[in-house]
Amino acid sequence: MTATTLPDRAHRAAHGARVVVVGQAVRFVLQLAGLAALARLLTPADFGLVAMVTAVVGVAEVLRDFGLSSAAVQARRLSEQQQSNLFWLNGAIGVALAGGLVLVGPLVERFYGTPGVATVVALLAPAVLLSALSTQFRARLNREMRFTALAVSDVVAQAAALVVAVSIALARGDFVALVGQQLTLALVALCSLALWTRWLPGRPRRGAGMAHLLRFGGNVAATQLLGYLSRNVDTLVVGRVLGDVAVGVYSRAFQLLMLPLSQINAPATTVALPVLSRSQDDPADFRRLVVRSQGILLTVVLGAVSLLFTAAPLVVEVFLGPQWEDAVPILRLLCVAARSRPPGTSPTGASWASASRGRTCASRS
Repeated sequence: MTATTLPDRAHRAAHGARVVVVGQAVRFVLQLAGLAALARLLTPADFGLVAMVTAVVGVAEVLRDFGLSSAAVQARRLSEQQQSNLFWLNGAIGVALAGGLVLVGPLVERFYGTPGVATVVALLAPAVLLSALSTQFRARLNREMRFTALAVSDVVAQAAALVVAVSIALARGDFVALVGQQLTLALVALCSLALWTRWLPGRPRRGAGMAHLLRFGGNVAATQLLGYLSRNVDTLVVGRVLGDVAVGVYSRAFQLLMLPLSQINAPATTVALPVLSRSQDDPADFRRLVVRSQGILLTVVLGAVSLLFTAAPLVVEVFLGPQWEDAVPILRLLCVAARSRPPGTSPTGASWASASRGRTCASRS
């Protein structure tokens, strides 16, 4: 390691952290504004209908990435042909998953016993494909530590999605507003990320040395899928047993909890993975970065959860409205549960360390 490597990396990490935090703060404001506006324009049944479908579509969202974004970011060397192959593979997976969702929509509706579920599944299926196509554009920017481009893309997409959602809610006043929000978010993010990278994938070719990337991606996908299922089985159960209104209230309480936590964990993960990947050949530096970042993250997350528990009635009234008062006890229970688990919903701690070094929990088991 040269004498300038560590200071340069620390400078880029600090700059990246500042940019991502600012971008995440803007997104946080937009998300809160959207939550407050849509909660007053739509009913719990509208939110519940989309939440039940999102719990199923989310499985496809995990699989469409197949861990290939993490594989691209953590790789010591990644050729243009390898990333082009990853792009086309993500696209093929996205097409298959989007088509599969349309086919299983009636089965999902039968599972919940709620009319309209199959329609929402079909409407949200294109979002999976759009997100799949954006995967390697995002990974390319992340690998190059172009955090400003990532932050701008996310903010622009969030703002456009909010405008579309509120406009449809004012015009129609039903669940289509939430569907339009997700579709707009995926489409604008894809266009913005592609413009920032100025990268055109080449034709897929064999013999590019893809095996290690696919193995790593498969392990990441397995880990993420298990995590996703463990976090969303509650929505499936509530929707199946209690129906769309109950799951609508539950989903808004859950979103109130996750909004601040995601603002903390998402930028931390965005900055940590590429930075730690560059430190994997220096064990002492690597351990120091992991321990320090996790200590800060844990302190901030526990503080946010404690504050949210105390202010739950005020938070629900301000951001959802008085008609959502049933969400208060649910929010407090979720805060208690959040304190008993490691911070975040994306790879942190040991998972950060493993992912940045090209290993996952699944690969070690």
